[in-house]
Amino acid sequence: MDQQKCPSCAAPMIVIDNRDGSYFYKCEYCGNRLDIKAQTVSSRIFALANRVADVLNEKPFPEPAKHKKSLSEKMDELERAAKAFDQRRRRFTDKLDKWGF
Repeated sequence: MDQQKCPSCAAPMIVIDNRDGSYFYKCEYCGNRLDIKAQTVSSRIFALANRVADVLNEKPFPEPAKHKKSLSEKMDELERAAKAFDQRRRRFTDKLDKWGF
C-alpha cells in the first residue's frame, strides 16, 4: 500500500486492517483517522452494472436519414444497368467477329 500522510499534521500514517476486509489509516501523532472501504467482487460487479445501466439510459445519437428509393427509381437504375451491359456485350461480340471467332 502507498504511504499516506495525515491531512491535518502531515505526519506519516499507519495502516490498520479490519476483519471485514476494510482498512483505515491512523495518524500516530494527532490520532486522525481515514477509513477506506475495501472493494469486494460484488461491489465491483454492482459498479459495472451501474455503468452499463447509465450507458443504456443515455439517448443514442440519431442515425442520419437515408434516402429511400422508390420502386420507379430502382427500376430506372436497373434499366440503365441493363443498357450498359447490352452495349458492352455488343462491343465484345463485334470484336470477336472482327477477330474471326
